[in-house]
Amino acid sequence: MLKQNKKIIILLLALLIAIISFLVYSPTFKNDFVWDDLQFTTNPALIGSNPYSFFLGGGVYYRPILHLSVVFDYSIWHLNPFGYHLTNMLLHTVCSLFVFFVSLYLLNNTLITANIANRELKAFKNPITLSFITALLFALHPIHTESVAWINGRTDILATLFFLPAFLSFLIYVKEERKAALILCGFFFLFSLFSKENAVSLIGVVLVYGIVTGVPKKKIILTELALFAGLIIYLLLRGGSGVKEITAAAGSREAFFSSAITPGNFFKDFSLGTGYYFERLVFPFNLSALPRFPEHPVYYLIFLAPFIIGAILYFKGKRLHAFLIAWIVITLLPSLSILFSQIAAPVAERYLYLPSVGFAILLGLMFGRVKSGKIALISVLSVLSIYSFTTFDRLGDWKNDLALWKDASQKNPDIAYTHTNYASALIRTGELVKAKEELITALKIDAPISFEHTSKILELLGVIETKSGDYQKAEDHLINAIKANEKNKNAFNNLGFLYAVMAQESDEPEKNTLYIKSIKAYENALRLSPGFIQPKFNIALSYLNMGNYEKAAEYFNFVIKSDPAGEMSAKSSVLLIYIEKLRAGRIKDI
Repeated sequence: MLKQNKKIIILLLALLIAIISFLVYSPTFKNDFVWDDLQFTTNPALIGSNPYSFFLGGGVYYRPILHLSVVFDYSIWHLNPFGYHLTNMLLHTVCSLFVFFVSLYLLNNTLITANIANRELKAFKNPITLSFITALLFALHPIHTESVAWINGRTDILATLFFLPAFLSFLIYVKEERKAALILCGFFFLFSLFSKENAVSLIGVVLVYGIVTGVPKKKIILTELALFAGLIIYLLLRGGSGVKEITAAAGSREAFFSSAITPGNFFKDFSLGTGYYFERLVFPFNLSALPRFPEHPVYYLIFLAPFIIGAILYFKGKRLHAFLIAWIVITLLPSLSILFSQIAAPVAERYLYLPSVGFAILLGLMFGRVKSGKIALISVLSVLSIYSFTTFDRLGDWKNDLALWKDASQKNPDIAYTHTNYASALIRTGELVKAKEELITALKIDAPISFEHTSKILELLGVIETKSGDYQKAEDHLINAIKANEKNKNAFNNLGFLYAVMAQESDEPEKNTLYIKSIKAYENALRLSPGFIQPKFNIALSYLNMGNYEKAAEYFNFVIKSDPAGEMSAKSSVLLIYIEKLRAGRIKDI
């Protein structure tokens, strides 16, 4: 009867965790696509692709499960952001539940054994209570807003979704010696790797847990063998994907790593970056989509603190506490490689999603050490309230691009990318003067920016001048954007659009000459990205305006084939009917 009641309590608490997580993140249901969500969800490499092809390579970011999840959403919701946000919220809720069960399994024997001498199990010493608190701390932690509110941030949620049951399977194997649990550990690990490469840290987590808590060597070795089997399968399926970028000369256009890496810079960036992440876990406030890289010397001390505390706890016999600190460090290590890359944002909040599991359990244990039940309750409620309010408030910044990048540019005015992205959002709302000011500000910032970013700024200036009617300036900006980055497909597409606009306002024979130039620009965009739907549609329009109905129909059919359910396909279908009427002579001109 007691065991049955315990199961009911656990199920009720799990339901409560799910409800609370749902309510806090419910504002995302009204949010739009932000950042690169729309480009990602409509990626022609995903739409209409064979799902199995996702598992056969894919560049530096080989994440087939992420791609499958987006294709699944697209098949149901198409371009309704509600559905994508619903999926993110549900995935985060499931992760929170897994945190509950992992915590319960970790704490159960430890805390019960410690309290047998007292012949009682106080509320805040009870593994079920502490695991419930831990799950809520994880579910409500503000650092997760980026991963949950940003569709592309789903990759960290998915990796954690499989990472936690893999670790739980390992714990079950250690305690109950079930071989099926060992197999499941390797299986879940493989799928976690398929979600994001930082899942490789499970190898280190299992090893450290085994050593710190005294797991028999045989069980550690067998588990590591199961994990390495999963890793080998992952590497075989991935093939040479991403090798070119990783092995390319540091600093080159194709390279992943920056040329600025030196022993001194490595230590400095590693220490400061890690210190930043530790600080953000403890104080998740003043969050930003593009945070500034920390430079204050205090971050060196923050960097050292967990290692010192972890060592003290270990030698004092607090092995589980020491392991949880190790969890934070080990799961963070793969993301720290970004510090030495050429990526625009060397630090980001989403990289803390998986490490925060260790922090949440550790914080729950700290509440369990408070002697007074009343003080413990007040402390827990205070932290959860602060987390809830901060998370709820932060979700408003992710409502749309305008809100997100306005917030980011105000918090970090010396980062060029925030102004560029804010300008892009302003262009879409028609605020061209303000957008131009933001782009000029971005160019004036005294900090090195990549050639891709320079190209993007010039491209956006070209778009503004096109909309403003200054076609000569627009052409100059777009051509310079292409010179800065020959792989900027959007610059080619916008250049083609510029020539098409100019053609509409020109007389023969200049009209056809401009349409031909527009088609060439669109074709360059397609050369860079054969599945890019927009230039296909634009080429069809140019041919239609030139009176070449056969070619126009050919490209409209390409659009429909590329994305049958898309908005461009719907327009193409209407225009194909229009072309048939033109051919039949039922209408005379365009």
